[in-house]
Amino acid sequence: MTPKSSHFSFSRSLGLYLKAYWWLGLLSGLFMLLAGPVLAYFSLYSIRSTLQLADRAGAYRQLTEGGLYLPGMLVAVMLGLAFAFIFSAYQHDRVQVDYRHALPVKRTSWMVLYSTAGLLIFAGVLLVMGAASYIICRAFYPDISLVLHLRFMLETLVFYLAAYAVTLLAGQLTGNMVGHVGMAAIFHLGLPTVALILTLWMQMELDTFVSVDWLDKLAMWSLPTLLLTGLDYGEGGIALLPMGTRLWLLAVIILGLVLSLALYRRRPSERSGYTFIYPVTEYPVKGLVVVAGTLLAGLAFYSMTDDAVPAFIVGLIIGGLILHVILSLLFHRNVHQLHRGLIATGVCILVSFGIFQILHQDIFGFDDYLPDDEDVRQVTVTDASGNRTFIENPKQEVRLSGSLLPQGLTLAKNLQAGYAKDADRIQAGRLAEEALEGGQVTWKLDNGQTIVRRYTMDRPSLNEAYAPVYANDAYRARLYKDLFSENLPQKLESLSLQYKQVFDHGKANVQDTYTTNPVGGQPVSGAEIITALKEDLAARRQFIRQEPPVAELIFAPRLEDGGNYEKQSAFNMEIPIYADDQALMALLNRLTLTGHLDGPEDLADPGLQPGSLTLRQAVDGEEVLQVTDPAAIRDLLPFTVPEYLIGPGLDYNKAYTLDGEGLIDTLYVLRGHEPRGLEKGQK
Repeated sequence: MTPKSSHFSFSRSLGLYLKAYWWLGLLSGLFMLLAGPVLAYFSLYSIRSTLQLADRAGAYRQLTEGGLYLPGMLVAVMLGLAFAFIFSAYQHDRVQVDYRHALPVKRTSWMVLYSTAGLLIFAGVLLVMGAASYIICRAFYPDISLVLHLRFMLETLVFYLAAYAVTLLAGQLTGNMVGHVGMAAIFHLGLPTVALILTLWMQMELDTFVSVDWLDKLAMWSLPTLLLTGLDYGEGGIALLPMGTRLWLLAVIILGLVLSLALYRRRPSERSGYTFIYPVTEYPVKGLVVVAGTLLAGLAFYSMTDDAVPAFIVGLIIGGLILHVILSLLFHRNVHQLHRGLIATGVCILVSFGIFQILHQDIFGFDDYLPDDEDVRQVTVTDASGNRTFIENPKQEVRLSGSLLPQGLTLAKNLQAGYAKDADRIQAGRLAEEALEGGQVTWKLDNGQTIVRRYTMDRPSLNEAYAPVYANDAYRARLYKDLFSENLPQKLESLSLQYKQVFDHGKANVQDTYTTNPVGGQPVSGAEIITALKEDLAARRQFIRQEPPVAELIFAPRLEDGGNYEKQSAFNMEIPIYADDQALMALLNRLTLTGHLDGPEDLADPGLQPGSLTLRQAVDGEEVLQVTDPAAIRDLLPFTVPEYLIGPGLDYNKAYTLDGEGLIDTLYVLRGHEPRGLEKGQK
């Protein structure tokens, strides 16, 4: 018996198809030309034109070892999508399907033929454009790595194949182009979309939510997000796929192609033209779209009505009905079929409401969860203060492990307890937003899992949480590890000392600054400043300060070409200096006596004082007191703080602004001093 494909020559047919689709190769070449050689030339030319000779090598290296290839990868993904749509378009036409299936050719031969043609077209374009890009790069940067260039070309091919395989599989489940495009969108973007919607709702309903591992991984399950956020950027800008990601992509390619072949062999020809080749796939697709869509619609209504649950329900129903009509018309293309699937739509709406209730009521105890101590390997506390001046956390992050792990576990528990104590008042709006602070805690577990929570509370609760931990010498040493480092002078360009409150006609600004190098300098050397800083940091015991700083120490980092800018800029810090910092205050006094700094005694100069002051509530601006006595004004001004120094020590319910001559456009807030008459409300 003669096999069906006895008169079918694969190589001859492949040649014919390559000739027939010459235009596809031309368009692909044009896109890859723009994303490869053209982009490479203008990027490298820009570096040569704008940078000095000594700086070019580092810039060339970073460009040719990473960023230069990302546009080509994005184009490869788009071409993979386009090729899959083009080469499987005949499957959606009943006439063309019947014609091809009537020929003495196996079904799988058609799919292999088209897929091979697409692969050869793209691979040929990639080879030519990759070679051209390499030649251009080598003309500017002879040290470019050929091996690394070939690896990027190979990964570009992998992205094309992954996009093609997934889109081809979507076509085997659908019978028309609308369905094919929709199914491909679900395959490529469905999981990241679900992750985004759940993330939005968790941010809305869970007080301590920052991120969770499984949602972060879910958001990565698409080629666009993988390209934009999943590449491994190492030293020098190298951007290569991690080995685990490569294996996943290879598995996706193989699985997509194998399933496509298997489904095409069983594909019923009479279903061509229908949205779904297999009717059973309609229900999970509709469920995913309706649940995701109704959650988004409900979120819109919920946000616009200040978190009103009835509005959320209205949004669910309206969104569900609109999606039901749209999907029914797309799936069945018959207005008389709108009644079909109403029950399924109702079930999806109930599922969405159930998801909302789970988050709204925190049924799983997300906000109250703490990992078991014995499972934790490291605790990291980040951004406990933002960039506030009065919180002792210069780098906004401290990692605690090993001997300091107990301190980290205690601090995390204290922050969770502080949040729990203030949560009801915060949710009820009884605490001013400006008076709130928070800390983000990250637990790294022995099993590799990462747990992240952010705890918000008022400042007294934050101080209570930190007080026993900050008093620990080992914790402070870790918190200030960069400042205690013996290599600190090598990382700095200069150090500056300045008083924070010097008045110029009533305005708080810096009138004078003393700057020196990290080691030498007269009359105060950089080495003396660093030694004094370490001495005062070791003596500090208050995590939150109730008084403003007297002065500040400013570190300017040494920026070196080709170095890690993030690490260098970490030393660009402003360290507050308080009145009880004896060592640093002694240096400031010496600089004041020698005339290198104007001291705080200028604050009391009557010639720089306004004739009258008006005190107002900081929260609502209500006037509470008029001050006209020059002695009283002179007593008030040293206790005021400009707006840029407002920090966690401030209780906004007990703060006041000052208005007066010379104080226009400048906000002052009283601290630590109650003027006479204020407690009686006199005006």
